Amino acid sequence: MKMNKSQAAMEAVEKGLAQNPRDPKIMAAKAMILKDQPGKAQQALETINQAIAQQPKNKHFHHLQGEIYVKLGNPAKAMACFREACSLGSQKACQRLEKMSDKIIKRRQLNELPQRRLERGDVRMPHRRPLP
Repeated sequence: MKMNKSQAAMEAVEKGLAQNPRDPKIMAAKAMILKDQPGKAQQALETINQAIAQQPKNKHFHHLQGEIYVKLGNPAKAMACFREACSLGSQKACQRLEKMSDKIIKRRQLNELPQRRLERGDVRMPHRRPLP
């Protein structure tokens, strides 16, 4: 039976964990593989949390934790993780945090637009053409 790259990588990681069950770098590698597998994001989160418990100042681990929270649909927790990784010196996490913040600001502006129109008294429907 032929293995794909993900399966081969997971096999290597499992072998490494069998020899060094508490190695945080191997745990992070496992979390990275799990993150991209359907339905395994929660398991990836649990795995990276174990790695962070051992190396709380590892910027890469916090960045990965943020990416997992993005997969899980939790942008608030993802941003907190990116903020932590950024404070630890991860430029990549700083960029990701800035990108997410920009998206949130744009979304708020779009959501506030109809309210601002009402406040100005502009009640025209933008999708309708004026009558002749």
